[in-house]
Amino acid sequence: MLPHMKTVGLQCSPEIKFSYGGKIGNTLNSHRLVTYSKQFNKSNECVELLMKYYFEMEKDISDINVLVEIGDKLNLPKVKAALESKELCEEVNKELKHSRDSLGVSSVPTFFINEKARISGGQRPLAFLEQFAKLRIPLLTERIEKEAKKLE
Repeated sequence: MLPHMKTVGLQCSPEIKFSYGGKIGNTLNSHRLVTYSKQFNKSNECVELLMKYYFEMEKDISDINVLVEIGDKLNLPKVKAALESKELCEEVNKELKHSRDSLGVSSVPTFFINEKARISGGQRPLAFLEQFAKLRIPLLTERIEKEAKKLE
């Protein structure tokens, strides 16, 4: 699986240079950073940097100093103070509970498509294309059918 991920990552644009030597730790503070970044409309960029730091740079994304570095790159104000406090712990824990109890999320990643379909875990691209076609998402269906034939 890992060699395949590395090969696929290099085919992405921009390239993802997967490396799997990083520390696996508690991600509560990473989630708090993402929640904090939402206030500044930077959550997508925050998630991208977290993934880069973890999967490519082998950084410990449970380490406050690493998270502060990410926050600084995003120009988030007072990120160290926010992470050193208990700010956003309750909000993140409520979101986790809702995801688990109400939405049935039991693994990451979990993708929801138009609130009608859920795809859990690492899946091949064809699994997504099949769901899109099944849901008959306008403007995508014809293209998806063509792309699916290429992947078979």
